Amino acid sequence: MTVANRILGGGATGRLFLNLREEKGWTYGAYSTFTREPDMGYFRATANVRSEVTDSALTEMLAELGRIVEEPVATDELEDAKSYLVGNFPTTIETPSQIAGEIGRAKLLGLDKKHLETYRNEIAKVTGADVQRVMQAHLHPDRLAIVAVGDAGEVKEKIDPIAAVALYDIEGNPMTMDELEVQGIDFDYDTSALRDVKAVYSVSVQDAMKIGDMETSLTRGADGFKADMQLKGMITMEEHVSFGAEDFEPLAYTYEMSAMGQMMKAQYTFEGRKATGTIEGGPDQKDGPKAVDVELVDGALLSACVEYVIATLPLGETRSYKFPTLDVQSGNLENVSITVEGEEELMVPAGSFATYKLRIKTGDGEQTLFVQKASPHFVIKQEIPAQRVSIVLQSIEM
Repeated sequence: MTVANRILGGGATGRLFLNLREEKGWTYGAYSTFTREPDMGYFRATANVRSEVTDSALTEMLAELGRIVEEPVATDELEDAKSYLVGNFPTTIETPSQIAGEIGRAKLLGLDKKHLETYRNEIAKVTGADVQRVMQAHLHPDRLAIVAVGDAGEVKEKIDPIAAVALYDIEGNPMTMDELEVQGIDFDYDTSALRDVKAVYSVSVQDAMKIGDMETSLTRGADGFKADMQLKGMITMEEHVSFGAEDFEPLAYTYEMSAMGQMMKAQYTFEGRKATGTIEGGPDQKDGPKAVDVELVDGALLSACVEYVIATLPLGETRSYKFPTLDVQSGNLENVSITVEGEEELMVPAGSFATYKLRIKTGDGEQTLFVQKASPHFVIKQEIPAQRVSIVLQSIEM
């Protein structure tokens, strides 16, 4: 099985890697692994691909699994795999810790005490018939559990013909497509509580490494509001958004970010319910900048405006909301849900605040916001668990 997996997906010479990366260019890497445990191990094959090629990549992966079960492996593939495993084995037992680990594993699995001494000889004896025999015994493409993590709106219909699809949210709860569908709403937005404000936040990752200071401002003008954000430090970021004075109607948006030599830019214009723009340097842009042309549903917000909508909501009266948004960094329409989870007294550099703790769910995952209980409910602290980012209020002027 070790030899078979090396051929299938055990490294950069494996069939999965050569197919999905080298030939198709759909991923940075595609791999497979078998685990051997005292009771029950597992087989897994994985690849990270763009939404547009999810079905194609899955089809190719399943074809490779079927091929190694049904067809004898080529002699050159077999010899290359064995040569690598035999030659690489000494590097896995170079240190006392490595040796102890291998001996412990052999004892745990009840293997013969000469297992490590004969390992390379046994690898060298493996034949093509052996590979096909163990694959037929232990790899069952018709019994796989397939897990696709991504935008169900984009990929579900594509993979429905391949296998029956069940939907789950980020916490593993069953969902339906109706819950994911972005629908227009008739919500009585009220911006009267908003006021001019300037704030400074400290942005950190992993609770210790400071990325920089983020300055934000909100200003009411004759035609609406203008919100500006600037982050300076290890990452530089600048965002400017304008929205209507009565209903948060999107008016204009620009964004620019630079980090570790990489740039991302986004720019939008709005005319009626139509949003048009470009995104440069974002993920999945192998073919250049992404053009955005989206018809907005009723009540749609810019994702950059969600915190200002929260500032106006009667959070003490209603505990959950759901709004349609245009995600400015992807150009896609998505839902954002806001749930009040409790109240907390919070001490931050800007002072002590009575806050509401909110859970925010979007297509990208979840985050936690702590907003001041007093209206307007401006953000005191923001936590993004998936990125281990924490944003904390340093000072505020209203």
